[in-house]
Amino acid sequence: MKKLTDSVKENIEKEIKLISDYLFSWDKIKVNRNSNHIGILSGLPGVTLALLDYLQVEPSTNNSQKKILKEYLQNTFKILENSEYITSTYCDGLSGYGFFLLKLKSHDFIDENDGDLLNDIDEILNDIDDILLEHIEEFYQQDNLDILHGLVGLGLYFLEREHTLGVDKITEIIMSKVFRTEEGYVYWRKYDKYDNYKSVIDLGNAHGMGANIFFLTKVLSKTPENEEIKEIIDSAIGFFLDNSQEITDEIYCYYPLKIEADAYDANSFEPSNSRLGWCYGDLGTLYTLLMASKHIDNKKYYDIIVDKLAHVATRTYDKEGFIIDAGFCHGTSGIALLFNNVYDITGKDVFWKTATYWLEQTLIKKDNTQPEGYVNYGFVIENSDEKNISILEGLAGLLVSYLKFLHPGATISEELLMIKY
Repeated sequence: MKKLTDSVKENIEKEIKLISDYLFSWDKIKVNRNSNHIGILSGLPGVTLALLDYLQVEPSTNNSQKKILKEYLQNTFKILENSEYITSTYCDGLSGYGFFLLKLKSHDFIDENDGDLLNDIDEILNDIDDILLEHIEEFYQQDNLDILHGLVGLGLYFLEREHTLGVDKITEIIMSKVFRTEEGYVYWRKYDKYDNYKSVIDLGNAHGMGANIFFLTKVLSKTPENEEIKEIIDSAIGFFLDNSQEITDEIYCYYPLKIEADAYDANSFEPSNSRLGWCYGDLGTLYTLLMASKHIDNKKYYDIIVDKLAHVATRTYDKEGFIIDAGFCHGTSGIALLFNNVYDITGKDVFWKTATYWLEQTLIKKDNTQPEGYVNYGFVIENSDEKNISILEGLAGLLVSYLKFLHPGATISEELLMIKY
């Protein structure tokens, strides 16, 4: 049965209070670059939405905290106005910022006394619509489907906006970019401009195939009669299952981070291990496939994926070969949150046990030597004395994870983090 021990529950309640109090204090967070950025995953909007999740589930909250969040919103207006250049991307640009504004509108954050504020938001959203429509062609020409930094991220905004033209254009492009194996399975390639500078099959959620499947499944949830989209999702899941690595003493992962396209074509690629996290590796990828297989009602795929996740659940902190911090993207709190959700989907106790293990690993990460009122789990920003407070890689992500263990209904942040439809 799903239940935290009294001591763990008490610790989480304490951390939620400490982190939220810290993030609600503009005097404490204003020095951080995250507080001066409009990125939904990297800046103040993500922090604001994490705090909005807190306000919706914490009965002791009051209007003064809601007022603070409105001040944070006004601060994002100033950042927008004073920025010389802003990207169109989801992670740190206009599509994510527009997603943020839409979430504020849809969760009773703005009331009848906020007419001017609502007008400002609607004016910004109309401008974002026009700008992003122009950038669809640019990302298409670049062959950039990346959900954080490319075309698919724009699609998240258009879906939330219920902008049919934008959604249709992006969906059509994603579907036109598919490759098919001899067996009929679907996959995507991309040019890896950050790492090996070759054409690769990127298997991750952050920049690769996992994100494409997530987006198409979200589109299918809006248009359930679209059999073409359903077939592509089904065939893309089939690609992952058909290309699972064999687990050995040396290879403990089903999926590498990426596969070089030339090596795949020649059937000469070598197996390799990958990290445990949302962004890349077995957990994030299989979680996305689990959601998708459940949505398209493919019981065969669903059962295989659950079995694979049960193996992933055996991996522990001391066995991991990649850096694991406390954050959401590739850290303990994100791992805990994903396994918590896998338990909610499957009802299998092994996943709850694993979720609480990673939750406890997150609590261990805390530095308890900080002055009163400050919270530190690491999150050092390179070449800086600042700490990262963002939702993707910083303190706000911990708040989201901790909240989920006590308040399953806190889902705004999960939607923006692409782990819930």
